Amino acid sequence: MVGGVAACIIVALSVFGIYASLEFFGFTAANGVVSMLIAFSAFIFNGVAAFLLWTEHDAAINVAKLSAYYGILLCLIATFLSLSSGNFMIRLEFIPLGFFLAKLNKIEYDWANANYVMK
Repeated sequence: MVGGVAACIIVALSVFGIYASLEFFGFTAANGVVSMLIAFSAFIFNGVAAFLLWTEHDAAINVAKLSAYYGILLCLIATFLSLSSGNFMIRLEFIPLGFFLAKLNKIEYDWANANYVMK
């Protein structure tokens, strides 16, 4: 959630010529506009997912799963891009994302039932 807010502030500061060095899932903000937008969108998407989980919103589990799948997709793309550039790197973000998805799948049923009981 803090990363999402920080990404919004960094984007706003970049309008005024203040740039930050930022990397997320293998994409750096210093490598061009597309890479910067991918990194910032990942930060903002994870911030939204964290906020929805924190506030126990009904769609939080689905948004968090989409965020995790988006992160896995970005890691795969970054891995294949590093392979094509000649310096192969496997992104270690796969490991916590896998644990995160497993936890989300484990609590999904309880989350849905708890929300129905409260209503």
